[in-house]
Amino acid sequence: MIANLTLGQIIGGRYQIVQELGRGAFGKTYLAEDIQIPGKPKCVVKQFKPMAQDSATLDVAKRLFVQEAEVLSKIGNDHSQIPRLLAYYPEELCLIQEFIAGKDLRQEILPEQKLPEGEVIKILKDILKVLVFIHGENVIHRDIKPSNVIRRAADGKLVLIDFGAVKEISSIQTNVHGETRVTVAIGTPGFMPSEQQVGRPCFSSDIYALGVMAMEALTGISPTKLQEDERFGKELLLQECDVSKKLAAVIDKMVRVDWRERYQSAQEVLKDLESLNHWKLPQFNLKRNKKIPLPLLLASFVGLVGAAYLVIPPALTIYYYSKGKSLFEKKQFVDAITEYDKAISIYPNAKNAWLHRGYAFSKLKQFDQMLDSCQKAVEVSNPEFIHGLNCMALALQELDRGKEAIAIYNKLIALKPNDYRFWYNKGEVQLKEGLIQEALESFKQATVFKPDYHFAWNGWGNALVALGKANLNQPDKAQREKAKQYWREAIEIYTRAIEIKPDYEYAWLGRGNAKRLLKEYSSALQDYEQAIVINPEYYEAYYNKALTYDALNDCQAALDALNKAIRIRPGYTAAINKREQIKSRNNCPAQ
Repeated sequence: MIANLTLGQIIGGRYQIVQELGRGAFGKTYLAEDIQIPGKPKCVVKQFKPMAQDSATLDVAKRLFVQEAEVLSKIGNDHSQIPRLLAYYPEELCLIQEFIAGKDLRQEILPEQKLPEGEVIKILKDILKVLVFIHGENVIHRDIKPSNVIRRAADGKLVLIDFGAVKEISSIQTNVHGETRVTVAIGTPGFMPSEQQVGRPCFSSDIYALGVMAMEALTGISPTKLQEDERFGKELLLQECDVSKKLAAVIDKMVRVDWRERYQSAQEVLKDLESLNHWKLPQFNLKRNKKIPLPLLLASFVGLVGAAYLVIPPALTIYYYSKGKSLFEKKQFVDAITEYDKAISIYPNAKNAWLHRGYAFSKLKQFDQMLDSCQKAVEVSNPEFIHGLNCMALALQELDRGKEAIAIYNKLIALKPNDYRFWYNKGEVQLKEGLIQEALESFKQATVFKPDYHFAWNGWGNALVALGKANLNQPDKAQREKAKQYWREAIEIYTRAIEIKPDYEYAWLGRGNAKRLLKEYSSALQDYEQAIVINPEYYEAYYNKALTYDALNDCQAALDALNKAIRIRPGYTAAINKREQIKSRNNCPAQ
């Protein structure tokens, strides 16, 4: 078990922790002082925390930590725009790095504010020169973003911090066979290209992230919103900001989805940037057109009006659609459907009317009609209408047509690989379909793209509990022992969900269930109690509490819990059957 550092603690008899600077999924960062040097110069301490804390995983983590620390030491000593590594301590998984006084680029690249082209080019060139060096050392940064670039106060140079490879030790796990794997892709959603998301970063992955950062700086649009835009790349840049076509073309090549179509080296990007001519003034054609004859102008106008009617919803359609939305918000779903129908009768291609009609049917639990409406929304728009496809998948889930729902989620993920909701929903369907290992991977991907998404962490825990139960039924003793390993891991994952959202009763229930399966009954009961404190009507917490008391041979307490569960949900079959089973025993009097 790796112990957490504390304020005032001295590491290696030299570096004293004075302040916590930040924390994330991979560990914590602290400000420290070197107490052995006069003036106590500042330094930065980074402690990494593996998700799994078993001895096998920690041994592997420490070995990898030393390897990555030695790489950081070399590149930091050889380049002035990379922090120097002052020391490292494998037992605590701590790095001690040079403190860089200055402000990160997140202070310059701000939401809804556009930087001039010249400034963005300077940023690109400065960072690209660092990338040329680190790629030459066979190192991939993996997490380029504004907050990981500091403008050094002393000289204004950009310093690249927080290399991603060393973070990998926080997400490794070792199975019972001694095999090691990384469970979470390293990087930041919005800046990660597709190959990095599946754990296969390359040099052009850094180029992609830098290109996205340049797009954000030029447009003032966040990375996630940029990637959601169908114009992503050159078209978006030319339409959203004052940028030259040549720079737009360079950035477009940096952010291609297929890594093979991107620049393959930082030196290539630098070369193209150097060739840009930024002093050329725009040319304007000031020749005046001759007057268009009036009859021709009128004929053109009539033709445009007729064409517009075919592609633009008439005003009355918009009126009925808006009225339907208003009724939907008031929970008057039947009346909302009537208004959507009026909109569609005037303009059959009103995709949003079809879409919201589908969601109104979902509120009425009429999922067949929901599916028909959502499918129609896709048909009248295009096969890649994301909102329509998502609506279809949700309807298929409710209709227990899981395989069809999974197929649509696969299509949605191909269209928007960074959308955590699609990964999470896919995981829920896979778990319901008994595809436990696949569900596990989907939930993990959801946490990659949104690390604070407690639903995904809870789903991950549920999948681990299910894997444990599946192994428990195996004839092989080793497989049965593996079940316990899954449940212990589930406890850690549920704890992550609880840390993110302490009032999420489902995570408390899940963690209690994992503890009960491990026969940690006292601790399980505490978790169930907390779930009930959060939601006093949570009948499943009472039911599982009853199972725990039953395992402890406390039949009276078990019956009390079951009675409460049934009182909350009178038709709760599992609780009713369990109560009858307990009452039928000779050692427990009827109540």
